[in-house]
Amino acid sequence: MSNYKSETEVLSALLKSARGTLTLGVPPVTITVVYSILHQYQSMYPAINLQISEVGAQTAYSMVKAGAVDMGILIQPFVDDDFVQIPFLQSEAVCVVPPGHRLAEYDSVSFKQLAQEDFYMLNNTFMLHDSIINNCHKAGFSPNIVMESGQWDLLIEAINCGNGITILPKPVIDKICDGKVVQIHLTDPEFPWIPTLAYRKEKFISTPMQLFLDMIQTFIKK
Repeated sequence: MSNYKSETEVLSALLKSARGTLTLGVPPVTITVVYSILHQYQSMYPAINLQISEVGAQTAYSMVKAGAVDMGILIQPFVDDDFVQIPFLQSEAVCVVPPGHRLAEYDSVSFKQLAQEDFYMLNNTFMLHDSIINNCHKAGFSPNIVMESGQWDLLIEAINCGNGITILPKPVIDKICDGKVVQIHLTDPEFPWIPTLAYRKEKFISTPMQLFLDMIQTFIKK
């Protein structure tokens, strides 16, 4: 038992002394959900310099592709055979409306039912932006976009001051806005939201990267 304890203590000390830098591209709309992972990583490996660029998933994708960051958190679906992709959360994007909106009593709505709505949307640096437009087109209309922003909290404030809608990840609404707005399940088509850790296949896996990958795998297994 004493030998096991000694070996465990040595391993723990080695991990805590791990050094280097890890650079991540993380969308602001996603960082709210993954902050606990980032905080745990910093707590476990205090000697590693964690550098986070808060950018939309489209921008994060470009940064990973160009080698400007080690890894990025992207949103499915996207196709790139040069990337390793590790989906680590399965959820959905939901239609968000203020209390009193005509759709507020609905449990679910089809995209076709949104054809006459004013859309408050994340801008085109986010992968959600194109996915929303594509789903609207599949339903036979182009969305009437009245505002685009890189700040999800501004979109929430905007719909609460007006009578439009926004579409955001359910975990963000559950964590930050529960009770302040109404969230509605989307159908025809349904709208999964799948954050995915991604990096280039040819990327050298540094110790900081490997430790983060190990932590993501632990998160997936929970």
